[in-house]
Amino acid sequence: MDVGPVSGVIIGWLIFRAVLASTLWSIWKSRNRFLYQNVTIDPVFTFKQAEELIQEYWTAKGWNNATDAINEGAEKKSEDKANWSLPHDNALKINVDCALTPDEAIAAIAFVVRDSNGWVLDGASRIIAADSSLMAKGAALQLAMNYAYENDLDEVIFESDNQNLINCLNNNAPSPGWRNYVILENLQFSRNRLRSHSCSWIPKEANSVADWVARASLAGSCPTDWVMRPPPLLRKLIESDLCKAKTNVG
Repeated sequence: MDVGPVSGVIIGWLIFRAVLASTLWSIWKSRNRFLYQNVTIDPVFTFKQAEELIQEYWTAKGWNNATDAINEGAEKKSEDKANWSLPHDNALKINVDCALTPDEAIAAIAFVVRDSNGWVLDGASRIIAADSSLMAKGAALQLAMNYAYENDLDEVIFESDNQNLINCLNNNAPSPGWRNYVILENLQFSRNRLRSHSCSWIPKEANSVADWVARASLAGSCPTDWVMRPPPLLRKLIESDLCKAKTNVG
């Protein structure tokens, strides 16, 4: 397809921006590993890590290349933010999220279980070792699936704000690098043990409750009884979700 001179410039800019951002981020992570974990900087590994990040970026967007971005249109940036929605009757919704330390060596993972009325029924969080957001969010989803299996739950909707992870699980995208292959294999194994369920992507702003639990857990400020007695800020987020969800249904 001949995209023309203007579109060609835009495509070049998209590629340059993706390469620059991924390279700088990989250098920053290598620098943090050197400072905080005493890991020797390997330029080849850093470059390969940048390549994987670029591929993850295109995959998460559902693009094969920058031309696909032009075809879809840049106007998607102005799309309205989505809200958390109620699961259908007799179904449960489990939202998962994570929070990482600046060097991404440690993460708090969390999940929140809610019913068709939007009320929080259960949830949990853990502190784990991690080296990327995708790994941590995959671990959060694994924790949630284990919970669903151990409690023999049916009609479960799992939601994550990591689009790349969800696309891979739903076979809409290739595995994002060999480092995450084991994570995805374990998740697929867990899915095969579950009864009726689905895995869906949601925008970050629609995942605020699980995000709060993860961040508070990482900071050591999440009370053990947060499900039964949510702190004021968490209660406000839950009530906001309920208000917006009921407005959308109405």
